[in-house]
Amino acid sequence: MGITIIGCGGVGSNLAQMFVRQNSTDAITLVDFDIVEPKNIARQFFFKEQIGMKKTEALKQNLLKINPEMSITTYDMKIEDKMDLILFNKTDLLILATDNLKSKIMIAENFEHTAIINCEKDMFEVYRKPKNADKKAWIIDSGYNSTQTYNSNMRACLYMLDEWTVRGILWNDTVKKI
Repeated sequence: MGITIIGCGGVGSNLAQMFVRQNSTDAITLVDFDIVEPKNIARQFFFKEQIGMKKTEALKQNLLKINPEMSITTYDMKIEDKMDLILFNKTDLLILATDNLKSKIMIAENFEHTAIINCEKDMFEVYRKPKNADKKAWIIDSGYNSTQTYNSNMRACLYMLDEWTVRGILWNDTVKKI
């Protein structure tokens, strides 16, 4: 089973770590265009010595320390148009953990096997677009949330891990208040 995580920040990096630790997948694809910054260390799965590295490469390095046999593919890119999405058509599950509104809209419109995660303050949202549904891709907010907390990020990750490993990927709109 292959998982693609677009956005390797607070939710994406921690969720990737959890999937690897649980042996929940045999292949992960990581997508992000950003670098590790000092502010990321407090709530993302990176370390001080990785500041300045591409997030995808730093995260791959950390995940391989947990499981050296894991198949990890990285793309240092920003999702800016529909053509960028062609790379991810064959993934079993695409997890959108980015804070980019344009990416959220494009991915929600073009993928049926997608989980869109949003975090703000003490809430998180996990949304899976039902086939042919005409819905917004988020409830909590519409873009970058500077009010994310480590707590909301981790609770979203635990929810995703539970849904993937225990129940399969059969969600409806879900907003959880911590």
